[in-house]
Amino acid sequence: MTNNGQDIVAREIELSDHQSEFSEKKLSIPVLQRGGVIVPTSKIETKTTVKQDGQIIRQNTNIDAEGMEFKKGQEPIKRTLKLDQATDPETKAKLSHAVLTENGETTKDLMILDEHPE
Repeated sequence: MTNNGQDIVAREIELSDHQSEFSEKKLSIPVLQRGGVIVPTSKIETKTTVKQDGQIIRQNTNIDAEGMEFKKGQEPIKRTLKLDQATDPETKAKLSHAVLTENGETTKDLMILDEHPE
């Protein structure tokens, strides 16, 4: 260390809002598709806001959703969606990562950067 730690800045961290509650919203209705139906079974949504000196520096949203797909003459398929989304409050840019699975095997893994959301 060349300047005896003068460039180190410490910030107080305050954790708040440890509220956990069930949403008043109901799960989506089953989606009818040609030859089948998808029935939602669970959805967990977590929103996190990080503040520093009273300013919002990051907002994150995480969604874990599951459902079952039923098609005539086929075994049921368990589908899952895991979505992580981070938003920069200054630029409003969003970074999203979505993973879709069928019966535990990843079918899609997407990373999307939206630099100019409307």
